Amino acid sequence: MTKLEELKAARDAYVARDAVYDAYYAVRDSDARDAFADNQELPKITRVEVIGNDGRLLVKYVKNARISMQDDYSTLKIFLEE
Repeated sequence: MTKLEELKAARDAYVARDAVYDAYYAVRDSDARDAFADNQELPKITRVEVIGNDGRLLVKYVKNARISMQDDYSTLKIFLEE
């Protein structure tokens, strides 16, 4: 990995970390149903990862992400703009 690739990876990690903190505080400070019921835009998200028991199942780089809770909050949908 080149130094530039390392710097980009570090930047992506910080951006993702900040987005996770933002989501955490949004949920912590309000009811989760209220936090995600309105197709919440997540403009800071540039990478989405799905992790299973055996590790990463999906890694997607995106321009924008939006989450939606559906089916009486039993389904989490993530809409990605690439």
